[in-house]
Amino acid sequence: MTHKHNFIFKTVTCLIMASAIFVLTSFVLPDTNVVEAKQLSCISYETPAPSNDTEVEDVAIEKAKASPQVEKESVDVNTPAIPYTEDDLDLLARLITAEMGASWVSDEMQLYVGSVVINRMNHELFPDTLYDVIYAKGQYSPTWNGAINNTPDERTIENARQLLEHGSVLPENVVFQANFPQGDGTYYEYYDEVLGTTTYFCYLSN
Repeated sequence: MTHKHNFIFKTVTCLIMASAIFVLTSFVLPDTNVVEAKQLSCISYETPAPSNDTEVEDVAIEKAKASPQVEKESVDVNTPAIPYTEDDLDLLARLITAEMGASWVSDEMQLYVGSVVINRMNHELFPDTLYDVIYAKGQYSPTWNGAINNTPDERTIENARQLLEHGSVLPENVVFQANFPQGDGTYYEYYDEVLGTTTYFCYLSN
């Protein structure tokens, strides 16, 4: 091989090796611009979290204020079943005490006695005030034997208050309470084992 041919061979060899190095470098080394673009892309799509719970609550409150409000009908839940005074409360409690004031008598029986009074106030055959019902001639013996003057205890006062504020616990046509049956039928019969007496709670059909 001549000197000229040897020079050409070396030159071509060098060019081939340089080309191979360039190609290998292009495939192995990452493109830094692409990597940076990918990182920026990830950051730009992140959803920012609220700074604190207060911000969320404030947004909810503002939305609620902007929503149309529906007016509700006003209802007085404390309206008593029967308008009454402290004198009415005291009188009803005294009657219950005279009729069913013994310590062994249940609250239920006390409420039954008071309910007959309430039912009479609402019935067309009887007076419409508590005083007139209790003091009607020949109706309640405590009004003439003096038992109406006995002082009621706290339990009886609260039972009387419950009746005045919430109404009768008996059907509205139960308007009799006595030691004998009357009216059109007996709704409930109570026997006092201590005193040996029976009290009848009776009703009118009409």
